[in-house]
Amino acid sequence: MALGLIGKKLGMTQVYTAAGELVGVTVIQAGPCTVVQAKSAATDGYAAVQIGFGSKKPQRATKAVREHCVKAGKGVFQVLPALDPVPMSQVLISDPRIRKLTFTGSTDVGRRLYAQAAQTLKRVSLELGGNAPFLVFEDADMEKAAKEVVASKFRNTGQTCICTNRVLVQESVRPRFTEAFADLTASLKVGDPMLEETQIGPLVDQQGYGKVKAAVEDALAQGAKVRVGGEPRGGLFYAPTVLTDVRRGMKVLDEETFGPVAPVAAFRDEAEAIALANATGYGLAGYMWTRDLGRAFRVSEALEYGLVGVNDGVPSAMAPHAPFGGMKDSGVGREGGPWGLDEYLEVKLISMGIVQL
Repeated sequence: MALGLIGKKLGMTQVYTAAGELVGVTVIQAGPCTVVQAKSAATDGYAAVQIGFGSKKPQRATKAVREHCVKAGKGVFQVLPALDPVPMSQVLISDPRIRKLTFTGSTDVGRRLYAQAAQTLKRVSLELGGNAPFLVFEDADMEKAAKEVVASKFRNTGQTCICTNRVLVQESVRPRFTEAFADLTASLKVGDPMLEETQIGPLVDQQGYGKVKAAVEDALAQGAKVRVGGEPRGGLFYAPTVLTDVRRGMKVLDEETFGPVAPVAAFRDEAEAIALANATGYGLAGYMWTRDLGRAFRVSEALEYGLVGVNDGVPSAMAPHAPFGGMKDSGVGREGGPWGLDEYLEVKLISMGIVQL
């Protein structure tokens, strides 16, 4: 609040934030627990939250979060399972009372929802696809870098939007790094996700499994070589895989694989590393390993990504106070910290002239 002259009058001004009445939230597939918590926490006390499923199967994790909210006495969190989410989403998004749409899912669906929300000028947050590069420079500690890439690539069987999708290594150290990386990948234990010792579980469904298998087959048909893995393990399981001799035009480099497959490509120098990393429409997460502090700052600033990990393959571990979100085709808006709260609030200025009685 400020007191002073408003034009030629004595007056008072105040800026504060106000929330809308209802919030429409659409959630699909990836990380149902963490995604729902991030979205619903930002609206707690501000608005009613409505969750629409993108999957044809109700997600037990999301319903479990809702049950905990009910036990806690919260009445603002609702789950709306749907065999066909499209008509349900259309009803919610077309309702002018709903002033906010937040969505986590594919870029194609995000674009359609963005267009629908524009009809009622809703505020929109979109956390969409990624194609994360991990740059390994020649000054890196090869063993430590390999461990960070494994952690970033194979967490949740490669099924998170910020998992490393492309491993880009400086040519002078590519053989050494690839050997260390392949050895660690080969040691990963595939098995029952309910067992503590399991490191690689199944793909989320048949569609996800088919996409991984098709990406590997496409790469091999174009000349890529399997260093480790490269084969199904029965059911929805696929062996953690390292591919070499990959190039642009292969699905494993150009598209988000969303599975346990790591293509390793080379770059000559810092400029080429940045160019290759940015040669995608996506801009969610990017990573690098270097001991050069100057390079760390230069490359971090040049990478067109909303989140950059330097010598850190799992930077989201520092959440929830950190901003999370992407650039370009990876979405708009942020979740986490005060930036996430601001996505659900409107700024209002009140200017009040003081009238002398």
